[in-house]
Amino acid sequence: MNEALKAQREKQGVIVPTGSLAGSSPVSAYLSQHAVSTTGTFIKFAKDGVYRKQKDDTAIPTGTEVTVVYDQIRVGWIRFNGRGQQPERRMGPVFDGYVPEARESLGDSDPDKWEIGLSGKPADPWQFQVLVPMQDTKTGELYIFGTTSLTGRNACDDVIAKCARMLTMEPEFYPVVKLDVSGFQHRDDRIGWVKTPTFPRIGKAPKSDASAVQTSLEDQLNDVIPF
Repeated sequence: MNEALKAQREKQGVIVPTGSLAGSSPVSAYLSQHAVSTTGTFIKFAKDGVYRKQKDDTAIPTGTEVTVVYDQIRVGWIRFNGRGQQPERRMGPVFDGYVPEARESLGDSDPDKWEIGLSGKPADPWQFQVLVPMQDTKTGELYIFGTTSLTGRNACDDVIAKCARMLTMEPEFYPVVKLDVSGFQHRDDRIGWVKTPTFPRIGKAPKSDASAVQTSLEDQLNDVIPF
């Protein structure tokens, strides 16, 4: 990767598909680097088992097909500092070799000083988060699936593993997956069946098709909450 571009991305938090820039025209590369493109919409897998846009809770149909812009998947730690305050992040692009630091190195290690969470127990202020950029294959809209939940992270880890194999076997392509729903029977019968996200691969798309995909995370992450 170009060192200047890498430094810019680390400083500004910009998602730019590196593979697509390399294979696109000079005009496309210019437009991508200067933010003339789509703005990503953060989405989540809600407790009702529906994919929803975070900004207005609009539902996204199950089965929606999306292209995973895997070289911009970000992983790491996020510390939420309360409503109206920008969270602190220790995150980076996993396909650029970023390795998240150990939880122990982040501080805030005394549970007695943690705030009480929704469960009624002290909640760790640092949460591990995964951000996966996805582009709707039909509308071109860019989504960023974000999750801190264990089931959500497991689903994202499965996508990352698929993408890693694809990078080796078909480096000029991104995988196409669909937003699907799986689940499991909770051991507590009162809870019953728990719905979970899953992203089965159904095809592939040339990286050049995503040459205009770009999203600045810096402003959009300000109001993200754990889910």
